[in-house]
Amino acid sequence: MRGVQKKWYSASQQLIKIVVFCVLVGPCIRAGDYIHLILMYPRYAASISAAGNTDKPLRFEWGDKAHWVTDGLQFDTLVYDPTDALSAAVGKDRGSGEMGLATRHLFGHFYVEREFSE
Repeated sequence: MRGVQKKWYSASQQLIKIVVFCVLVGPCIRAGDYIHLILMYPRYAASISAAGNTDKPLRFEWGDKAHWVTDGLQFDTLVYDPTDALSAAVGKDRGSGEMGLATRHLFGHFYVEREFSE
């Protein structure tokens, strides 16, 4: 009987580890864009100030975010929008044809646009 209890205890410990891992992985993956922006902020701020006082959005290429070949194309672009006109597009798929376009708000006037194959 004692051996069975040990096995159940061990199995429950493994299950707890898996659940904790799954709970923590999601936020860590999503934090990548925020960390990228924070680390590169001085460069973006210099580009924004060099552009002058404009109401036009400034775009910075972030590259392909596809992790696997089966993910298709996933190009991210950081957008600085001083008018916050992109806030209306957050959470909506604005794609056409074979490519989708989704917008996510990071913070302040910064947004991420992801163009992806559908």
